Amino acid sequence: MFRQDINDYIISFLMSEGIKHEIHEFPSGCKMIDIWHNKEFYCVQIEEGFVGFSHIKTVADGFDTNPDFKFTDLETFKIHFEKALAQTT
Repeated sequence: MFRQDINDYIISFLMSEGIKHEIHEFPSGCKMIDIWHNKEFYCVQIEEGFVGFSHIKTVADGFDTNPDFKFTDLETFKIHFEKALAQTT
């Protein structure tokens, strides 16, 4: 249930704010959401039991399986997610 709740929240938030994003779904049920907002790039990883959030600042940062932050609580993630996107406006 956690994955679906977090997915629904993220997509609803991004759509309501008109923020460009792309969703990648994997056979495991995990998702990766790429987000472009105010010339910044973010990546959200939705895994079993946690959601990861990364701010990709340079090409050298690259991609790996370890996000900058991991959250197991939807409410805590929402606070961090909204604050991070608000800081780039």
